[in-house]
Amino acid sequence: MDVRDFPPLYTLQPVATTRAKQLDLWRGLVLKACDEKATTSVDLATFAGFTNDRIKRSLDAEGRRAVGEALVEAGLGEWEDATRTRVRVSARTPEAWGAIIYAWAAQTARVGGSICTLYEIHSGDDAASTELAGLHPDLCLKALRALEKLGKVQLIPAVPLDESGVRFL
Repeated sequence: MDVRDFPPLYTLQPVATTRAKQLDLWRGLVLKACDEKATTSVDLATFAGFTNDRIKRSLDAEGRRAVGEALVEAGLGEWEDATRTRVRVSARTPEAWGAIIYAWAAQTARVGGSICTLYEIHSGDDAASTELAGLHPDLCLKALRALEKLGKVQLIPAVPLDESGVRFL
C-alpha cells in the first residue's frame, strides 16, 4: 500500500509524536515530487501532491501550512513570500550544500585563498557538470554563510548577489 493512499495522512494528527512522523512523511513526499518534476518551488495552495483523487482526500490549508513550516524548520525549505504561501525547497540543508561547495572548491584548486563569484559556483563552467549547476543563488549564499561560520570561507558582498566574492580558506 502506498502511504499516499492512507486517509489519515490528509488530516493533521493531534498527537505530537504522530504529527511529527506525519510531517516527516510529507517532507519526503514533497521533496520527491519536486525532484521528479525538476522544480524547487511549491505553492502550498495548488501543489498537486497534497491531493489524492483515488481516495478523494486532500490536505487542508492548515495541514499544507504545517508541511511548509516543517520544511523550513528542517532547513529544507525557505519561504518565498511574506504571506508564507510559497516555499523554495531543497533536498539538502545549507550546511550539506556548504560541504559540497567546499569539496568542489578543493577539487577545482580554489582552496587556499582563491576568490570566485557566487555565479561561478552555481553556473560557471567548472560547476556545469556537478550538483552545483543551477543551485539557487539564495541557497548558495546560505551554504556559504554556513561555511563562513566554520571559518572555511570569507564572503565579499556585492550587488547584484551573483557578483559577490568568496575566498576559500
